[in-house]
Amino acid sequence: MKKYFCILIFEVIKISTAFTINCIYSSSNGWQNLGAQYTCETTNIPESLGNTVTSVTGVHQVDKTNADVKVVYIQGNRTLSFFPRNFIQHFPNMIGIGLQYTTMESINGDEIEEYGDQLVWFVLGRSNLKEIPSNFFTKTPNVVTIFFSENQIERVGNGLFSSLDVMQLRYVDFSYNNCIHQSAGYSTNQIYILELIANIHIRCYFDDQNLPTTTESSNCNDENIEEFVCHLEEKVGKIENNLSENNERLNNLVEEIQNLKTEMNAKDERIKNLENEIEWILEFRQCAANKKSKFFKNINK
Repeated sequence: MKKYFCILIFEVIKISTAFTINCIYSSSNGWQNLGAQYTCETTNIPESLGNTVTSVTGVHQVDKTNADVKVVYIQGNRTLSFFPRNFIQHFPNMIGIGLQYTTMESINGDEIEEYGDQLVWFVLGRSNLKEIPSNFFTKTPNVVTIFFSENQIERVGNGLFSSLDVMQLRYVDFSYNNCIHQSAGYSTNQIYILELIANIHIRCYFDDQNLPTTTESSNCNDENIEEFVCHLEEKVGKIENNLSENNERLNNLVEEIQNLKTEMNAKDERIKNLENEIEWILEFRQCAANKKSKFFKNINK
C-alpha cells in the first residue's frame, strides 16, 4: 500500500510540472532577419502547471506537420513568469523561439540549451529582466538575431557574446533598458553591431565569470582578521586581473571598429570617384552626340 501511495504521489508531481499548449499555426509572419517561417503561436501557457511542455495541439496547415515548425512565439500577456521547456521534443527542427509580455525577472542559460546549434533567432522582450548572465548563449553558439528590448536590464555579463561569432550577428536589440537603449543591425558591415556590443560592455558590464569563491586554493589562513584581509586582497587581485583582460578585449574591439570605419570611408571615397567618372563619361557622350548632330546638320545644308 505504501509503495502504491508513493507511486501515486510521484505521478501527481510529474503531472503538476507539465502542460499542453495549443498552437495557432501560420506561415505568414515575416520575422525580422528570419523571414516567413512556419510558426506555432500561443498565449495559453498555464501558470500553475510547471514549465515542461508534454504535448501540443492545434490544426496544421495543409501538408504541414510538427516537423515543419521553425519558430515558437509566445505572447505571455503579462502572466507568464517562467520559460517553457521541451519544445524541441515536439518541434525537432526549430530554429527560433520568442517570448514577449512576460513577468520573468531572471534567466540563467538553461532555458535554451535544449536547442543547441540549431537555434539562430532568440527573442525575450517586453518583460522584467534585470540581468543577462555571461553563459546564456554558451550552448547555442549559432544565434545571430537577439532581442532583449523593453526589459529592465541593468547588468549584462562580461562574457555574453564570447560564445557567439560576433562577425556573423545580424541584429542585436537592447533598446529601452535601464543601462542601455540601443539596437543595431547588419547593413554593409558589422560596425554598428560592434559599436553596440562595446557600449553594452561599457554601460552594463558586470563580471560574473571566474569570480573567486571560498573553495579556491588560497595562501591565507582563516585564524584572524589579518588573514580575512588577506582573502579580500586575493579576491580583489583576481577581479582586477579580470578587469584588465576585459579592458584589453574592449580595446581590441574598439580598434576593430576604427578599422572598419576606415575601410568604409575608403569605399565611400572610391564610390565618389566612380560617380565622378560616370558623370564625366555621360557628359562626354552628350557632348559627342551634340557634335554629331551638328555635323549632320551642316552636311544636310
